[in-house]
Amino acid sequence: MDIRSRGPTLNANDETHGWRNIAITLIEGRADAMTGLKLSIVRYISDDPQPGIVECQFQDAYGRRWSLIEKTAVVSLDELDAHSIYPRQGVTECKIVQRFSDAAGQQMIRVNTIESVEGVTQFDVLPESLVE
Repeated sequence: MDIRSRGPTLNANDETHGWRNIAITLIEGRADAMTGLKLSIVRYISDDPQPGIVECQFQDAYGRRWSLIEKTAVVSLDELDAHSIYPRQGVTECKIVQRFSDAAGQQMIRVNTIESVEGVTQFDVLPESLVE
């Protein structure tokens, strides 16, 4: 099912719609997915498989940058291709595993999401990295 059929097409770079609307539209209708992880879509990789795949990045709570490879329709409402402008905003679903505070009292959230290029699926992120 094409996610674009679930709601209006939003430009992920249009700040008037914000992260929340993008995440709600992308993850709407998925029973256990109520949280989105904010991503930066940094480059288009290939047209195969359709509708294409992109590299996305995000920063964890410790400052490490992680890369994810995913289909364009999973992380964006826009029809992306090699001619699109990058970087741009994206979001992917994630599941909150745990909420905790570090030694300095900073709130952290452990999430499961799609696998990074390093093979990791669980990450500690700051609350502002999520759309709930």
